Amino acid sequence: MLVAAPDPIHQGFQNPPNDARLRMYWRIFGPAMERSEIDYQLDVVKKAGLGGLVAYFMYPFALDDPAEGIVNQRFGSPEFLETFGYAARRAKQLGLRLGINGGTGWPYGGPSVSVEDSAKKLVEVIVTPGGQLPVLGPLDRLIGAFADGKLIKLSRPPSGKELHLFVEKPTMRQVKRSALGGEGLEVDPWNTAALERWLAANVDPMLKATDRTLDTLGCDSLEVYDANWAADLPDEFKRRCSYDLIPNLDAAYHDTTAKGNAVRFDYWRTLTELFEERFTIPLGAYCDKNKISLEMEAYGTPPSPMTSARAIQVPTGEHYEWRGFAVQKYVASAANMAGRNIIGSEAWTWAGLPKEIQKITGKYPAVWGGEWGFSDERHDTDNVKYRPRLLDQIREQHRAGRIVVLTYHQASPTVGEPCDFKGGVQIEITEADWEAILTEGTPLNRVWSTEVDRLATALQTLQAEHIPVIFRPYHEMNGEWFWWGGQPGRFKALWSMIYDRFVNRFNLDNLLWAWNCDKPHEGVEAYFPGHNAVDLVGADIYPVAGANEVYPQEWYDRMLKLAAGKPLALSEMSKVPSPVLLEKQHYTWFMGWDNMMVRANTPEQLKKTFGHPKVISDRTHQP
Repeated sequence: MLVAAPDPIHQGFQNPPNDARLRMYWRIFGPAMERSEIDYQLDVVKKAGLGGLVAYFMYPFALDDPAEGIVNQRFGSPEFLETFGYAARRAKQLGLRLGINGGTGWPYGGPSVSVEDSAKKLVEVIVTPGGQLPVLGPLDRLIGAFADGKLIKLSRPPSGKELHLFVEKPTMRQVKRSALGGEGLEVDPWNTAALERWLAANVDPMLKATDRTLDTLGCDSLEVYDANWAADLPDEFKRRCSYDLIPNLDAAYHDTTAKGNAVRFDYWRTLTELFEERFTIPLGAYCDKNKISLEMEAYGTPPSPMTSARAIQVPTGEHYEWRGFAVQKYVASAANMAGRNIIGSEAWTWAGLPKEIQKITGKYPAVWGGEWGFSDERHDTDNVKYRPRLLDQIREQHRAGRIVVLTYHQASPTVGEPCDFKGGVQIEITEADWEAILTEGTPLNRVWSTEVDRLATALQTLQAEHIPVIFRPYHEMNGEWFWWGGQPGRFKALWSMIYDRFVNRFNLDNLLWAWNCDKPHEGVEAYFPGHNAVDLVGADIYPVAGANEVYPQEWYDRMLKLAAGKPLALSEMSKVPSPVLLEKQHYTWFMGWDNMMVRANTPEQLKKTFGHPKVISDRTHQP
C-alpha cells in the first residue's frame, strides 16, 4: 500500500512558528491598564493562536471612575511604565511577541516636542495693493517677497502692486488620537536632532521598562499634514539642484508652464531625499542599535522615496486591494528592490453593519453607501487615502448586485482637502468666498475644480466598467451646517457647476444625480436646481426631540410634489419606516447612516420592516 508523503508546507501551516503567526494591534485606550485585564487579554491572544501584539496607546474611552475600575494612567508616567513593563513580562512568559507603534496616536509627537522641534510649513500671504503687511509671529520667518513674479525687498515694496509673501511657520498640528499625557505637537520630519530627542523622551523609557524585550517599533503612515518646509531647504535645494529656490518660489506656486513644473518637481524631490536622510535612515539606525525591527509605513505626507525600504527592517503597508494602484503593492515592490523578504500589512475587513442587519433580520441590505472622503484625521473612514479601497468596495458591491450610493462631502475650497469635518466641511464661508468659488478662473474656483476633477476621474474608471452609481453631492443644503448650505441661489449655481462639469466635460453617463435635502420644511423648494439636473429626490430625516412622528405626512407630500414623478427616497435615516408608514409613503430606497439603524431600532422593528413585502433586500449574498 502506497501512502503519500506528508506535505511539509501543509504541515507548516498546522503549527507555524511564532514569528510567522498573525499579530494584531493592541489598542490600549486611556491608557487604562490593570494587571488582571492584561492577563486575561494576553491569555485570549495566546489561545487564539496569534503570534503577538503591537501596543498602540490611544485616547481615553472614559473618564476616571475608580468605582468602576477605570483609571487612566498618563502616558510616560512611572505607573504607566511599570504597568506596561508587567505586560511585556507576561507576553514573554506566554511566548508572545510584543512591539509598540511609536509613542501615542500618530504621527510621532507629543508633549516633549517644542515648537522649535515641531513640523514647519511654507505659506503664501497675498497682500492687495495698498494693503497692510501682515504681522509675523515670534517663530515666523519671511522667506521671500514678490511683485509681478519677481523677488523684491520688502523694505521698499513697489506701490500699487499685489505682493506675494512666503512665510515659514510652525504647522502647530497636534498628534492625532493621542493618549492621556501624549498630547502635543508633531515632530519635524526633516530634523534629525528633533527626532532623536523625541525617541529619547518617548521610546527609550518603554524599552527600559520592558527590559528590552520589545521586538518592533512601528511608524504609522506619514500624516504630517501641512508640513512642506525644512529650515535649511533653500541651501539643500541649491546644493542638489544647482539653482536657487527662493527667487523661484512664486513660480513654484503660480507658474503653470514647464518652468513652474520643474521647480515644483525639484522642490518635492529635495524634500523627499531629505526625509529619507534625516528621518527614515536615522530611525532605522536607532532600531538597529536597540536590536528591534522598524516596521514603517513609509508613504504619505511628507513624501518618502521607495529607496527608504533599505533602512526599514520590515516595510509595511495597509489594506489588501489587488486591483489598480494600492499602497500594499507599492510597499511590496519597494521591499523587493531593497532585498527585504518580509513585509507587513495593516489590514482589516469591512464587517460591521450589513452583518449586524443580517444577524437580526436574516437579510443583507440591497443598498450600499460609501463616502468619497475629505479627512486626514478626524474620521478614519472618511480619510482621503482610502479612496482606492473605496473604489474596490464599489466594484465588489456592484458584482454582488447591490445598488451603490456615493456621498460627496466636499472640503471647502477655502480650506482644501484633506481637512477636518468641523472647520473643513462644516464651515461658514463669506459672500466673497462664494462669489470666488462660482467664478471661473479664480484661485478658489481652481481649488474647487481640482477637488471635483479628482472625483470625476475616479468615476470615469467605474464608467469604463459599466458600474452605475447614485451620486449624492452637497446634501442637506437647506441646513446651515455645511459650507454649501443656507444659500438657495448660490447652491443652485454650485449644483449646476458640478453637474455641467461631470456631464459635459468628463462625459459621465453612469451617474444618477440624487438631490437630498434635510428635513423638508416649507421653503425647501428654493434649493431645487431643476428636473433637468436631478434624477432622484430624497430627504435626510432623523427623529426630532419632542416630535410626535419621525416622518410627517406633510413632509412626504411636499417631497412628492417636488419630485414630480421622479423616484423618492429616505436618503439618510436612523429610524426605519414602519410597515404602516410604508403603506402610506412610497420610497424607492432608504439608507441608514453608519450603524444608526441598529442603534435606533429594536430587533423586532428591524424584522418587521425588512420583512415587509415592499422592502427588497438581499437574502443570499454576503458583502
